[in-house]
Amino acid sequence: MGYVNLAVLTVLYVAQITIKGYHVQGFEINYSKKAVKAVQEWSDAHPQRTYLSEFLKNYPNAPLDDYGTPKGVCPHTLGLMNIDDCDDNCIKCWNQPIEGGEK
Repeated sequence: MGYVNLAVLTVLYVAQITIKGYHVQGFEINYSKKAVKAVQEWSDAHPQRTYLSEFLKNYPNAPLDDYGTPKGVCPHTLGLMNIDDCDDNCIKCWNQPIEGGEK
């Protein structure tokens, strides 16, 4: 069993949800492709909110650097994080999930 399938099994087992009329228990084993598709659909419908996604929602035309982060703007200078948390890795800072996470 691959890593992705184990992750799907875990998500489905923990969630204890019904997917298109199938109870989770056994669904992921008997219908693994459908289980992966269902989890992907859920993930697509509930994207994780990050500092970058929220910044770009408010400033969609902001210039981005080669790494896809806002040019010349640091999460610390915006008050999003403490300077002690800064390790000069803007990609990591901008892609941090926002508490309360999903949209």
